[in-house]
Amino acid sequence: MTAPYSPMTHGQDAAPTRTSLRVLTGAEGILSVAHRGPDGRLHGHTYAVRAWWSGEPCAEEQRAALNKWLLKFDHDVLPPNMSRGERIAEQCLMALGCERVEILRPGEGLFAVVEYVA
Repeated sequence: MTAPYSPMTHGQDAAPTRTSLRVLTGAEGILSVAHRGPDGRLHGHTYAVRAWWSGEPCAEEQRAALNKWLLKFDHDVLPPNMSRGERIAEQCLMALGCERVEILRPGEGLFAVVEYVA
């Protein structure tokens, strides 16, 4: 019997062993909104919003809850306290009881993540 594979390089310690798993269940929705930029001009973005919950809740129910929350803002002008992706993620995290929220603008190569940390 062979020993388990250990990715070591010559003369270095082995990588730390992971001892537990954290299970997250996610859902994604699309949000198209406008906001005022620093110059005061109104413009818009389309965001993909990914929300992650601990454990194994029903993903379809979580997607419905996410979409219901996003619908409150979709195709509207965001309030000033939500004018950045990070602020949208924070509000989503608090409103839906998520562990993590990712905001993506992939066409522009811009992303934000907000999550609870231990």
